[in-house]
Amino acid sequence: MRLVCAVALVASLGVAYAEPPATMPSVPQSGRDAVAPASPLPDLSGMGGGPGGVSPERLEQVLRRAATGAPPVFRGPAEQTMFSRYARSVPLIVTKTTLGSGAVVHPDGTILTSARAVAGAKSVGVIFKPLRPGVVPRESDAVRAVVVRIDAIADLALIRVAKLPGDIRPLAIGDAAGLRAGTPLHAIGHPFGEIWSYAKGVVRDVRRNFAWVAGDGIAHRADVLQMQMPASTGDAGGPVLNDAGALVGVATSGRIAEASLAVASSEARRVLAMTADRAALRAQAAEAPRVRSCAPVRTAAKRTRQDDATMVIFDGDCNGRPDTTLVVPDNRGQATLMMVDRNENGRTDAVYVDQNNDMRFDYVLYDTNEDGRTDLIGYDLDDTLEPARIVIARA
Repeated sequence: MRLVCAVALVASLGVAYAEPPATMPSVPQSGRDAVAPASPLPDLSGMGGGPGGVSPERLEQVLRRAATGAPPVFRGPAEQTMFSRYARSVPLIVTKTTLGSGAVVHPDGTILTSARAVAGAKSVGVIFKPLRPGVVPRESDAVRAVVVRIDAIADLALIRVAKLPGDIRPLAIGDAAGLRAGTPLHAIGHPFGEIWSYAKGVVRDVRRNFAWVAGDGIAHRADVLQMQMPASTGDAGGPVLNDAGALVGVATSGRIAEASLAVASSEARRVLAMTADRAALRAQAAEAPRVRSCAPVRTAAKRTRQDDATMVIFDGDCNGRPDTTLVVPDNRGQATLMMVDRNENGRTDAVYVDQNNDMRFDYVLYDTNEDGRTDLIGYDLDDTLEPARIVIARA
């Protein structure tokens, strides 16, 4: 809603982009109030129990399976290399009632998984594959991960551990749009508790805005991959990789016409950038009274303390609280910035950058954990300021 309101701040949009900064720009300190803009502005009318919160009984069951399970079966050295290189980045996720898989996607401990794998919990247990072959995971290996974001509609979720083991590297998020029927795929997961298992398959089709219903009863909708690949309980949330080892899908529990489904990596990028569960927003919208849309309200105009730019402050959703600051530099060779505080807590979490001051925003920087550093970068903004392409910022 707030991003949609922010669209009214611009006259038109573009798709060009430039190299973004590594850190999030901060809202400049204000100086004197601006009597008039320095340059023309456009018309702006628990789990309880054992380690990591894991149920002791459930953890015992998992470890027993680890002790008795058979090692993965490979067809050749390429599959062995794929498994050995990436299995440590595919943790086992344990709740009181379910087993699931995940994929480490950020150095800060963020793990991508399925919404169904977290089973509505606020925290889950996470076990990383032991470094030495043949070693059975121990109870003390379980660590707690908090659930930080859910998109039940796309069957995706993000969880985060406090610290990753030092040798684990996040999986790169690839581009599913270029996949074609017959493209080789690789999956690592924990089917039926047979933990750290490998499967190989191929793409059957890429389906846009696909609707399906799984055992959770939720009406899911997302871009998905249809795959000729074995999939079962415990695989949900695990990564589907291309030959380069980049994540192009996240396994989900749905099936159609004897094909397994994986949520496409484009949906994963979107979930990394989102701030609320779409299912919850949909329910809130259905229950909320209809209100007429409003034009952003200009609440103040100030000069920066350095007196080199004008800051125009807006209430973008007409709730009486400022949430958007447009910074227009006097030097037209510098970028115009639109800084948005989407949750209105006083900290900027999205910055839209207009490199050539034509009110066509070139890219957007997201600070998902509000630590002042850019976490994600969105390019190719559409007419609602939503990016078509999102990449993880370089550390």
